[in-house]
Amino acid sequence: MKRYIAVFLALIMIVMTFTACGDTVIVDKDGNEHTPLMKKGEFVQDKLGNLLEEVENEEGKKVTQPFNFPEIYVRDKNTIENAYFVVNVPSGWTYDENLNVFRIQHKKNSEDDIFCELSFEKSSTGDVTVVYDNAYAREIVLQNRAPDLVGKVEKYETTLFGKEVSAYKCHYSTGSTVYFYAFAHASAAIGLKFIIIDDCAEKISPEEFITENFTLKSFE
Repeated sequence: MKRYIAVFLALIMIVMTFTACGDTVIVDKDGNEHTPLMKKGEFVQDKLGNLLEEVENEEGKKVTQPFNFPEIYVRDKNTIENAYFVVNVPSGWTYDENLNVFRIQHKKNSEDDIFCELSFEKSSTGDVTVVYDNAYAREIVLQNRAPDLVGKVEKYETTLFGKEVSAYKCHYSTGSTVYFYAFAHASAAIGLKFIIIDDCAEKISPEEFITENFTLKSFE
């Protein structure tokens, strides 16, 4: 039975977490169970953002080895976490229940379409230029194909979490503005994409919202 469960988990590519005997257990996409090391209620991570666990080596000695942080770890209904961020989910916002995506969303009410959305992406190569250029290129391609949909794509530099950030923004005629931020952290290149509907534009400053609700982890 366990073998079938593992195969099922691998197929649907979902990472699960649960608590057993007081320990947090993480089941990865291949169905393998891990018990991450904890310190004062927080995950212990290496400089690359990986989780750590104790295992026995071939000689029977306990050693520490890294394993991947899940795409999203749900602490509670108001707090989610990934390898790089702890995120406070503000009132009126929810996290995406697709456990392969790190994203929070806001709707006018439960039956409305998505109102605003903030999502995360990364490149393990650590090349910020690649993350930024790929995202920027997607907007330019769409702009060329549908010039009435995508307005001017404006590049600029800003600061987030005390880091220099490459950014751009563009407005869609459907009534939303896309902001994209790219920066380096823990040997990875991180991208944050923020879509803000025009009705919320005067209420939400994207950079203030990110700073207030996203805590960037330190691995030093």
